[in-house]
Amino acid sequence: MYYVNRTCTEVFEKEENKPASGTSQQRLSAHHQLSAYVLLGDPGAGKTKAFKKETERPGTIYVTARDLITFEDRPEWHDKTLFIDGLDEMRAGSQDARTPFDKIRACLERLGRPRFRLSCREADWFGAADQSHLKSVSPDGKVKVLHLDPLTAADIVEILEHDQRVPSAEEFMRQAERKGLRELLANPQVLDMLVKAVANKWPTSLKQTFELACQTIVREHNQEHINSSQTRHVDVKQQLDAVGFLCALQLIAGNAGFGLTSAGANCEFPELNNLDFNNIALLSEVGRTKLFKSLDEERITPVHRRVAEFLAARYLAARIVDGLPIGRILALITGEDGVVVAELRGLSAWLAAICKSQRSAIIERDPLGVVLYGDVQDFSCEEKRQVLGGLQKEAEHYPWLRSSQWATSPFGALATQDMEDEFRNVLTESDRSETQQALAACVLDAISHGTRLPSLNDTLLGILRDITWRPGVRRQALAVLNRNNEDTPGTLKALLDEINEGRIADLNDDLTGCLLASLYPLTVPATELLNYLHAPRQRNYLGEYIIFWSHHLLDQSSNTDISVLLDELAARLDILRPILGDHLFSDFATRLLARGLTAYGASIDTTRLYKWLGVGLDKYGSPHVGAEEHIDSIRSWLEAHPEIQKGIVGIGLDRCIANENFKFCMHEERGRLFHANRPADFGLWCLERMQTTTNKQATRYLLQEAVDAICYQRGDAGLS
Repeated sequence: MYYVNRTCTEVFEKEENKPASGTSQQRLSAHHQLSAYVLLGDPGAGKTKAFKKETERPGTIYVTARDLITFEDRPEWHDKTLFIDGLDEMRAGSQDARTPFDKIRACLERLGRPRFRLSCREADWFGAADQSHLKSVSPDGKVKVLHLDPLTAADIVEILEHDQRVPSAEEFMRQAERKGLRELLANPQVLDMLVKAVANKWPTSLKQTFELACQTIVREHNQEHINSSQTRHVDVKQQLDAVGFLCALQLIAGNAGFGLTSAGANCEFPELNNLDFNNIALLSEVGRTKLFKSLDEERITPVHRRVAEFLAARYLAARIVDGLPIGRILALITGEDGVVVAELRGLSAWLAAICKSQRSAIIERDPLGVVLYGDVQDFSCEEKRQVLGGLQKEAEHYPWLRSSQWATSPFGALATQDMEDEFRNVLTESDRSETQQALAACVLDAISHGTRLPSLNDTLLGILRDITWRPGVRRQALAVLNRNNEDTPGTLKALLDEINEGRIADLNDDLTGCLLASLYPLTVPATELLNYLHAPRQRNYLGEYIIFWSHHLLDQSSNTDISVLLDELAARLDILRPILGDHLFSDFATRLLARGLTAYGASIDTTRLYKWLGVGLDKYGSPHVGAEEHIDSIRSWLEAHPEIQKGIVGIGLDRCIANENFKFCMHEERGRLFHANRPADFGLWCLERMQTTTNKQATRYLLQEAVDAICYQRGDAGLS
């Protein structure tokens, strides 16, 4: 895999009465001057690659802990900083974990106490005791302990962009986010395994994705650890069952994790060796896999709560098949009212997805949780109807049941062909109560993310034409219609025109904004776009319409589109200026102008540029308030093009000669230059221009500008 520079956080010694870890992250390379440090990390965190990258520095050498112990001394190790990789591998194969550690110390002593770095899995590091013993062989008696930080979002994207197996890093991240696997990508080895497993095609269901991910992650990939494992003949199913047992125990008991040793155990972290399981050695082994992360050298916790919920449900479903009564489980995960407690909704949702025989009982207790936190894709049509019925009942008690649950993509699993009639019934219901509106919103979310159902287009158009539906419901209906008509944009263009002509109500302009964002510039070209520019129907509402003009428009426009829009704005300026003066549009025209100048300002004729510059002024001839960043850009461009600036002044003079109020007219012309500093020889240019000017007011103006250039020493080059 492509390597990104990694960061690390210092882990302080407990006896120093400091926090468990440092608050600042630094590049690993920033610690190259230290005499000695230990690099800790979870399995697959990238310790080996980080060490190999660091040994590209002169005066360093990479050596495995096994080679150091075996060969004890080699000439090439002398006078070098040693990067000793894999203390955990040596401890895994030793009956007494202290023996290989002491052998490493002995080797360092024989080599004359060179500068060194030592890597180890966090679960195999004995904390302050190991650190203290290493100090005795450190060149300066000091040893820092560093924890290798997880990959950041930027790191992950950078790696994916350099991976030929991934067609689109953005799409891979989107899929991982949608399926709840985003946090797993922070481990480089897990990221690599997931890329290998799903790069060509993600599994069709969320349940399949989690199953594949967990089977991939639980495998040990370090051959030394495999060889030394007491349970190396155990298959993946048994491993996942053991992990599921631990996850179920933690979630239901509300524990924080597990203690690897008695020293790390307490009421929040029960010791693995004391748990009631038929294979304690297996628990210890799976506790050191990538499905768990180390909190410190003595405690572990599942790598991610959603993974823990899936594996716990997987384990419980298998126990139900073996005869465990569902009532016993429900008693543990529900409150006195029979409703699933908030902390265990994910567990119950996955149990419904995995355990078909008990699905109905769980849907009855938490239909919304079943959708949001599990996977309903494999549910039968009848079971999905039960989910909708359950959502309706919940909405009757509390119409805002989703007020704190904004996730929409999980509903997509409900949308299959066999649910089309059920969805149509909900969306054509004459009831407009809050309950029905909430249920319709759930259905529209399902159609937005699930199987396309174009036969519902007429139903969706009916919602758009019916103002009794909530604005949010109508906006959702438009989003689905947009998705269904990606290949036939003419339908959406006709809809936009109906709205623009007032035949379909759009009280807050959100429908118009959504349609413009979808149709511009392919279906609604730049030459037609301003036909849809109007004053906001709802004052001070920052919705889809304003967002389109302020953000999407610039992002979706080519430079050619920008030039066309500036021409159109300049031609319609008398009509559109009151609209552009609205504070919600304060920077729209100015941003457009700034980009147009950069792309074409030096190549178009000055008369056309003069018209463009007027687009950025308000009715008083001053630059629009609220667009200072872009005004500065325009001003800088004009200052960098002094001859063009003079040409603009010349056009302004010719225009103002015929104006009754010459002075006010020239004030407006100064605004057109956005208060740019005058060209260095502007005063001299004014004197030269006077010789060709017969108008008395223009002559006086030019003379005054030349005098001011001398008085204020701005633009006075060539004048005495």
